[in-house]
Amino acid sequence: MRTFPASFALPLALAAITLSGHSTQAQQSAANVTPKLDIALGYNHTQANAPPGVSNDFSMNGAFAGIDFHLKPWLALTAEATGGHANNISNLGQDLTLITFAAGPRLQYHYHRFVPFGQALFGAAHGSDSYFPTGSTYSTTATSFAYTAGGGLDINLTHHIAIRPLEVQFLHTSLPNGTTNVQRHLLTGAGIVIKFGGHVQAAPPPPPPPAEAVRTRPTGDIHFSCSLNVLQLAPGAPLQIMGETATEPDHLNVMYTWMPDAGMIEGDGRDVILNTTGLAPGHHVIHGHASVTGDYTLAADCELHFTIVPAPTPPPPPPPQTPAAVEREFHDNVADAYFDYNSSNLRPDAQQAAHHAAEYLNTHPQIRVRVEGFADERGSVEYNLMLGQLRAEAARNALLAAGVEASRVEIVSYGKAQPVCKEANESCYHQNRRAAFSLHP
Repeated sequence: MRTFPASFALPLALAAITLSGHSTQAQQSAANVTPKLDIALGYNHTQANAPPGVSNDFSMNGAFAGIDFHLKPWLALTAEATGGHANNISNLGQDLTLITFAAGPRLQYHYHRFVPFGQALFGAAHGSDSYFPTGSTYSTTATSFAYTAGGGLDINLTHHIAIRPLEVQFLHTSLPNGTTNVQRHLLTGAGIVIKFGGHVQAAPPPPPPPAEAVRTRPTGDIHFSCSLNVLQLAPGAPLQIMGETATEPDHLNVMYTWMPDAGMIEGDGRDVILNTTGLAPGHHVIHGHASVTGDYTLAADCELHFTIVPAPTPPPPPPPQTPAAVEREFHDNVADAYFDYNSSNLRPDAQQAAHHAAEYLNTHPQIRVRVEGFADERGSVEYNLMLGQLRAEAARNALLAAGVEASRVEIVSYGKAQPVCKEANESCYHQNRRAAFSLHP
């Protein structure tokens, strides 16, 4: 087995530590090495017993060779062979050569350059050049089941070389000895390990700085921007100021300060309002400042620009209209309605004229109107007065239906008096059968 006496292990360990201490770079490069495969070679010392007794009555010197297949940084499959020889191990004067072959799992832990491990191996033991009694006969060779349990320490010097300053294991064999057929051995050893493949694991990251150190980090860890809802506005209109902040870490408390060159800030915090009442037209600036509460070195600034534009001048009022102009505009929009012979029903063209007149009157609520009813010269005076009254009422009713207030409309009938055409033909008769509109004071 891979074992050796403590008197040999201690100087070897001290030499390894001294050698590795000569080069800091070697220490760093050898840290946390996890190879794919390694081969171990070394010396071992066995404090043993053998047939025919069961006592630890002799020792053997020998060597070991092993191979490890690393499945994970903490787990490997190990196979090894050991050999040792001792002379004159009993009163009978026989010698003993003991060889073992075993394999099994190994658990290991990487701590910088140091790799402590523990393992349990199972296999066979073969003894030769000795005396193995079985009943009334004996043999010079024998083979039995064997197992070992123990652990040790590897110290990595480089990516490819490590030393094993100490390993201690218990070895159990069942070779014939004429009594119990059981042997228990203590093995110690030391050697060298050659590594193949693998990689260097990254060193663990440094611990995060304490909370107080976070508050003293540079200004670059706070990001502050700001914006306005508009860039131009009239004096007196409110201006909304909006700030946007990001800090690392994001739980830091931030205080905001807004400094306009004119006007008054209303509210506090990240979003505020600037009262622009009384501001002179022109270009203005607002300076924003954000800082972490308790650490004013952790801060950032932003700058905003806006323009106050003069309030638009209202257009001058239109000049007052002369009575003649008012009269002309009225008759341009309010036309007479004409009727058929001996009828007071509004014709389609008369209905359209009344509708257009109502639209004009509804947009000029100060105007009062008089509707005058007329007839042509045919018929009696009394009949034509009644017919003119009916025609005036029909025109007024059309205005009221279109939304004109009744209090603004007055009617009167002139019958066949005041004709606009006096010739005795149908063209003149048509011009006189009408409802005429005029301004009513």
